[in-house]
Amino acid sequence: MSNDNLKINKSELPKGMEIDSQGRICWTYEQDIIKHPMTLYILEEMIIAGVIALTLIALIGGGPKWALDIFIVYTGIFSAIGAAGWFIWSRIKKNKYTMTFAMDENSVVRTSPYGVTGYRDGNLYVTRYSDVKRIRSVPEHDMVGTMGPWTFHQIYASPEQFDFVWKYMSERCKGAKVEVKK
Repeated sequence: MSNDNLKINKSELPKGMEIDSQGRICWTYEQDIIKHPMTLYILEEMIIAGVIALTLIALIGGGPKWALDIFIVYTGIFSAIGAAGWFIWSRIKKNKYTMTFAMDENSVVRTSPYGVTGYRDGNLYVTRYSDVKRIRSVPEHDMVGTMGPWTFHQIYASPEQFDFVWKYMSERCKGAKVEVKK
């Protein structure tokens, strides 16, 4: 895609944004892990999913009382261990989680160089505007949330960049329900 297709001049971009060689608008967002603990929520969701699986096995093997005991005990133990591990991980990462974004006329691509856990080569999330059914502005968290038939993606931009990203994306998500949080 060329810069002509974007209809955006580099001089119109907010501070910290640039147009790359492929004509995409690019920026980096550094999130404070403690202030926005989304990684903790994801970890806790995975723990609860595992505990529910164990609970179902216990229900089949030992009945409802045993399953309830398993659920209560393991939820507490694994959640506490998970939260402690998350705090250690956040300190190791110096409370910073970095994401990069590339946005063009059709989609936004988000990469997380180290992945949520820090042990993988990174994650790649593609939000195609044509697939978005709902788009939400959440400026207090520097976030544009998009929901498609099977996906929920979060696009982050600094306060200086937020209005630009919101306007750009919401104009291109044709047919999506637009929600502006005030």
